[in-house]
Amino acid sequence: MILLPRRPRARSRVPIRQRSTAFRMCLIGTLFWAAASTRAAAQNPSAYLVNIEGPIRLETARVVERALTVAERAGSAVVILHVAAAGGRVDAARIIVQEAATAQVPVIALVTSQTWGAAALIGLAADSMFMAPGSAIGAAASPSESWLDMPPEAVAQMRQAFQDAAQQRGLDPQVGAAMVDPSIVIDGVVGSGELLTLGPEAAVRLGVAAAQAGDLPDMLAQLGLEDTQVTTIDADWIGTTVQVANRNFREIVVYLVRSGARFRLGMVTSMQSATFDVPGTRLVPGSVIRVAAEVVGSSERATTEDIRVEPGLVIEWVIENEIIHSNYFVYIRY
Repeated sequence: MILLPRRPRARSRVPIRQRSTAFRMCLIGTLFWAAASTRAAAQNPSAYLVNIEGPIRLETARVVERALTVAERAGSAVVILHVAAAGGRVDAARIIVQEAATAQVPVIALVTSQTWGAAALIGLAADSMFMAPGSAIGAAASPSESWLDMPPEAVAQMRQAFQDAAQQRGLDPQVGAAMVDPSIVIDGVVGSGELLTLGPEAAVRLGVAAAQAGDLPDMLAQLGLEDTQVTTIDADWIGTTVQVANRNFREIVVYLVRSGARFRLGMVTSMQSATFDVPGTRLVPGSVIRVAAEVVGSSERATTEDIRVEPGLVIEWVIENEIIHSNYFVYIRY
């Protein structure tokens, strides 16, 4: 059985490079005595799975953040990031790295493809990583990209991110840096002029990966969690939220307007507030919506301007007694 770290209870927002590697490493091997206790207390310990496919996007970061939040509240045994992606937005990957570093549950990566760039950073930043035969991780740029043609400050930021992730795992920071900087030489691992790329065997040998795993059931079996109930979290978990505070003296009815059609969300009584959740499966990212409110027993109504849908969209609307003075604001929930 592979032993993994147990996260601390408090969720501090300390940057990765400021966290104590010694402290983190002293936790290695203490998680699954707790998992054994969980199995004794419950027949089906829980795990949450996020499938990370295609380029890394901000949507990806929001799904991972949601998975960690739900898993923490549920007292889950583990959150699994199934990484089958190459490249993507580095800023989104760094959000995931930060969330993983401060989570209260162990975060395990399962790499099943050729994983480069931002996706490689996610795998490297997990508490532990398993790799499928034929997969690879490393090289901050894929063979088709010209990473080193980027501005020097961008390269420096990427190198720092990879170093921090490696150090957080208790690895030599040079292992992470060598995935970005071709001038770094590690004897027996990577020579000058090359970006470090590791297959499963080499990754296990260097301690970058815990072990090889052919698929998710194989990995769970190695963790001693073969009977775990796995819940997949996807974009449906980060739908649109409409929050309405009704300061009007009368009740109002709230509608979602899409492509000219109205969908009733619900009623909000006078001087009360209500929250309406719209699943991500009902609203396609990039589509345009409006929110409308009608005062019951009156012809008074108000409508927002066009709002573009993004995963994690939140619309907060305050309906005043003089409805024309109502105001709203929009933001993205990470």
